[in-house]
Amino acid sequence: MAKAYTPAPPEGGGSDGYRCQMIDPGLTKTAFLTGTQFAPENVAIAHHAVVYAVPPGGAAAVREQDAKTPGLGWQCFGGTGVAGAEVEEGDAAWVGHLGAPGNDEGSI
Repeated sequence: MAKAYTPAPPEGGGSDGYRCQMIDPGLTKTAFLTGTQFAPENVAIAHHAVVYAVPPGGAAAVREQDAKTPGLGWQCFGGTGVAGAEVEEGDAAWVGHLGAPGNDEGSI
């Protein structure tokens, strides 16, 4: 990540914050993802982390959503929350995750 993200209570109340942030690996040709690794600074509160693949045609929509939202990333739940960033109908491709505290990557 370019900057650390500090969670805050979500708009409208509640205690769980769901935040999407774009991570551009800068690929210029086809490549294979062979693993993911999450290193939260505070594992006691990092409940889940999910990496979604956004198709090349959806990258501009994701950048636009990020730019128009104050702070790092944007509010989301169950996917990117950005029209045009889906790989499959209504859903982004889930490629890696960190499970609940005390579980390893791959447990959710």
